Amino acid sequence: VVNGDLVPSIDTKSAIFTGHLTGTASIHMTSGVPTLIDSGVLTVTPKFSVAGYISPSTAGASQSFTVTAQDGLGATITTYTGTVHFSSSDAQAVFLGDYTFVSGDLGTKTFNATLKTSGTQSITATDTATASITGAQSGITINPAGKNKLVWGTQPAAAVTAGATWAPFTVKIVDQYGNQTADTDNVTIIPSAGSPGGTLTQAAAAGIATFNNITDNTAGNLTLTANSGTLAAAPASNSVTINPATASQVKVETAVNGRGTRSEE
Repeated sequence: VVNGDLVPSIDTKSAIFTGHLTGTASIHMTSGVPTLIDSGVLTVTPKFSVAGYISPSTAGASQSFTVTAQDGLGATITTYTGTVHFSSSDAQAVFLGDYTFVSGDLGTKTFNATLKTSGTQSITATDTATASITGAQSGITINPAGKNKLVWGTQPAAAVTAGATWAPFTVKIVDQYGNQTADTDNVTIIPSAGSPGGTLTQAAAAGIATFNNITDNTAGNLTLTANSGTLAAAPASNSVTINPATASQVKVETAVNGRGTRSEE
């Protein structure tokens, strides 16, 4: 659709088109003399401008943004009445659903969305009938919400040796959406059995507590849970099997009957 006027230049040898073009069309021009000039086929793909979502924002906070249908030169297409679908780089994003523009919108409409995953995110609007009509707001910074619960960062090793130091493992402090926070609370691990040694309470650094000197001298199996004040506790860890250590010495004892019995430690 072509909508606009051709305005002659000062030298009357050219003209400037001041409207907008969407889709595929030809411009047919005539002058005061019987001369016809065709422009040839002109193709302009409409687009969406998506803007206004506040950055930075907090995870879970609803914010507004505006979608405007535009022609190739950035002019608003006030007659746009297509249906727009919303998507985001944030897999947890919440939109109100597709929207069909009406004539009263005049090609622009404000919507609300909620982004929940921390980091740099984007919002994209796409015409449901013509996928090439699209646009996005990128570079939206989402910060974590308040601390809410504990989760395992890295699990303890599935198998360890009695008396040996376990490989380091971690517990994270996260918000309700799973985003790691920057909190420094103390985190304590609790075994389901046995009496592990080492530092069982560690202060988190930027939301992550690292346990790097845990040992247990007793063979068997156990799981760990993690607690920190009023935060929701981390669920039980994977099962840890503590294998007996290799024998380090042999003891020989003499029984009353003179026969020796051997035991290993």
